[in-house]
Amino acid sequence: MWHRCSILHFSIIRFFSLTAAIAKIQVDIMAVFIRPPALFKNYDECDTSYTAPSIEPAEPTWGYTQPKDTVTPDRRELVPFRFLDLPPELRNHIYRELLALPAASSDRGCYPQILAASKQINDEATGLLYEDNFIHVHILPDGVFARNTRCGSYVPARRRHHKRHDDGLRHLVWPAFIRKARFVSVDATDKVKEWQEAFSSPHPDRIRRSVHEVCVSNVLWSLCIELNDGQRRLLHVKHVTKGNYVSSPAYAMRMYTQGGIPNRIQSAEAGDEWARRMASKVSAGCWKTHLIVIWICLALLWRTVYAHSSTLYLLLFPSLVLRILVDHLVEWTLDADRFTTGRHTAIFLRSFVSELRHGLHCLDVRSLPDDVLTGINEILHLEVEVELATKDKRRRNVAVRAAGDLDRIFRRLQASEQIPTLLG
Repeated sequence: MWHRCSILHFSIIRFFSLTAAIAKIQVDIMAVFIRPPALFKNYDECDTSYTAPSIEPAEPTWGYTQPKDTVTPDRRELVPFRFLDLPPELRNHIYRELLALPAASSDRGCYPQILAASKQINDEATGLLYEDNFIHVHILPDGVFARNTRCGSYVPARRRHHKRHDDGLRHLVWPAFIRKARFVSVDATDKVKEWQEAFSSPHPDRIRRSVHEVCVSNVLWSLCIELNDGQRRLLHVKHVTKGNYVSSPAYAMRMYTQGGIPNRIQSAEAGDEWARRMASKVSAGCWKTHLIVIWICLALLWRTVYAHSSTLYLLLFPSLVLRILVDHLVEWTLDADRFTTGRHTAIFLRSFVSELRHGLHCLDVRSLPDDVLTGINEILHLEVEVELATKDKRRRNVAVRAAGDLDRIFRRLQASEQIPTLLG
């Protein structure tokens, strides 16, 4: 009986203990899920920083993307092309394609702008630019032009009211690039529009055809003197005929008929036999011939004075007799051997002829008597023959191109007359 009571008592105690534990667990659960209002955020009173930002819908792109103002380049495109790393043979082929004028049937031009790329390219390709191409020289009434470059202040046809002190033959200055040219083409025709307008101008400004004849002779002589070093050839001169006052305007081109120049190139008429014999004696160093040449020059001045051509005499006397003749005689006296005698004579004649041509440019040759014109032509021929006879022997052995190369060059000449280039 007592034992049953103990068991019942123990069961009651365990029941109430379990009930108390369950009640405590319920209180803890309620404490977790049911908190006082102060522990939670009141969204009716808080600011927008506690809320998630609103996301607006994006504008439609309509199937394309707006490009950027700047595009970052691909780093591979920044690597330069190493042109100078190409083999020399390939570089020369590219130079010729860019710098040499093509045949007349092609429309390809010349692009000398590559010479400004670098100093090495300029050094390698400059010679090729002037190797096969012609430099065109045009003689016009208002000036002489090599390509598009005016050659000094020289004015071939002087108008009466345009006379100046700096437009004579002394002021014909050839550009430096013409000395690099191997081939030169001179257009000496009077059929162009500029000369025809000068011939048909009113009386005060009308240009006589004798003026064209004299200026062509002067320009060709000056150009031949400029290029007479044996490395370049004046190969092509158009429309030069026998003159009425100056016996042959192209006589100076005889400087380029020696040393194996091909016969197909236009040249002057056969040389003056008297001038040729005198030149051979001058080159031999004959002092008597040297004195005869000086006497001929002085006699020409004397005949000019007695022919009442005082203008030509006054132009020649101060600069020639006082400066050229005296200096020449002094140098020849101090250095008189067989070789230097011929060289001094050539220098004297070149200076004399330069002043003589300047005088012819400044007056009307039609007013000169026939005997004076004959003496002038003799001096002009003699100076050219002396230049031929006394020139350096190394220029006689200059190699001449093959016939095929010359044919190709002349075809390019025809093309260059139609295609404008920038050789100057």
